[in-house]
This record gives sequence, structure tokens and C-alpha cells, in this order.
Amino acid sequence: GMVRMWEFRSGKELKTINESAAAVRLRVAFSPDGERLATASSAEAPRPVRVWQIAAEKEICRFPGHRESIISVAFSPDGRDVASADLGSRIRVWNSKTAEEVQALKVNDSSIFAVTFSPDGRSLASASADGPVHVWDWTTGHGRRGCRLSTPSAPGCPARCGHGAACSRFRPCVTSAG
Repeated sequence: GMVRMWEFRSGKELKTINESAAAVRLRVAFSPDGERLATASSAEAPRPVRVWQIAAEKEICRFPGHRESIISVAFSPDGRDVASADLGSRIRVWNSKTAEEVQALKVNDSSIFAVTFSPDGRSLASASADGPVHVWDWTTGHGRRGCRLSTPSAPGCPARCGHGAACSRFRPCVTSAG
């Protein structure tokens, strides 16, 4: 398989990263500095996430370990960590420089369809096919209190956190102690 990158406005192909013929990439994510690219595999076993140095068109890191197809990848805002989520409802967070797994989370809902870091990098959100959005303190592996977002009750209403604060866009919920 191949990963191709284009210049958006002109449509000119800029880079092509060649991989093994068996590799099928479902998801890709740019690092915040735009110098690296994470790719997620669905065909290889174990299904790895790879990090590529774009300019050199070279694989610089590989994270093994997912048993199910990887459906989402995301870089942390500082580019240090990469989160990956699979159809088996598992989320893994890896150090993008050392390939060390720094966290593993299991969601008890259906398959995860998306994972993303908060702008400050302290929280991780996961969205499931037929379940709620979970917001995690990914460094501890604990869900943030009151932050299991569910579907709005009426069209046009924002989603609400469990503690009642409107969450019209993703942000970590602020809760008081106790």
C-alpha cells in the first residue's frame, strides 16, 4: 500500500510513502509540527501504528499490539504521544519517540470510532458507535468525573456533561471536589 500527500490548493502530489503490499491504512494523522505522520493498519497482525518522518519518507517508530482493526489515531498537541483506538474498544497511548506504551484504556461500549486529545493535552476523548463520548484523564486512565457525554435530548440542544454543564464543544469538564 501507499500513503500519498497532496498540496491542498493545487492538488499536486508532494510525497508518497511506500509500504508492504499487504498493508491497508485506515487512518492517518499529522503531528502538530507537520513533520511526522502516524498511520494505522488494519491488515497486518499485530496491527501496528507507525510514525513516519515525512521529509525523509522513512518509518521512525512502530507501535505493535492491537488485535482488532485500528479505527483512529491522534497526536497529542505537543507531538510527544500518539493515541490509537481499535474496533475492540481499546485505546492505547504511545510515546512517539521511544515507542513505549504509556497507557492502555478499555471502553465498555461498542466499537470506538474516534479518539482525540484536548487542546491542553491532559484529556483524551473517545466516541463509540452507539454509546456516549468518554473523556479521560489519560495519564491516570480514569474517566473525568461527570464527563460521559450523551446525545442531546432535542435537536439543536448541546450535549450535556453528567453534572449539567453545557458542553457545546469538546473541552474537559470542570468539577468541584466532593
